[in-house]
Amino acid sequence: MPNTFDSVIKFEATTREIIDLAAFPSAPLTASIVRHTQFNKIVALPVGATVPITFASYFRITAGTSGTIDLTSLACVAGTLSAVGLRLQFIRLVNTGTGVFTLNEGAANGYSLGTNQKIVVPPGAMAQIYFPDVLGDVAAADRILDWANTIAGTVEITILCG
Repeated sequence: MPNTFDSVIKFEATTREIIDLAAFPSAPLTASIVRHTQFNKIVALPVGATVPITFASYFRITAGTSGTIDLTSLACVAGTLSAVGLRLQFIRLVNTGTGVFTLNEGAANGYSLGTNQKIVVPPGAMAQIYFPDVLGDVAAADRILDWANTIAGTVEITILCG
């Protein structure tokens, strides 16, 4: 029986603003602290969801300036597993290196992130994308993501499939 996952994906940018009430005496404020959370999103994918997460992989790329990620051979807590028959639902890329990191469809047996789409992550930046069951299934001919780094460095990668 496959593992089950109770997943929550958060896209948040919560900011606490401290208002100088003396500088804004006519402001209609009842407190000097305002929490901004207007566009925060939480996506819950619990066990039993329409498209539950059934595969999770967390790994680092630590060397080189180019390579591939094979979605049929990903590291996970149980060793190495294949995402064949599943769809990429979420990816997070954290670029801790000093070069620009790019991820796109593989040149051979490429897995499409969308027509002519690629993900570019500048040094020190993070990108996370939720694909709500819109990408194709991982298959033998649709499984490779190519990556390139302008300077060898470390990138942390999270992949969730379902």
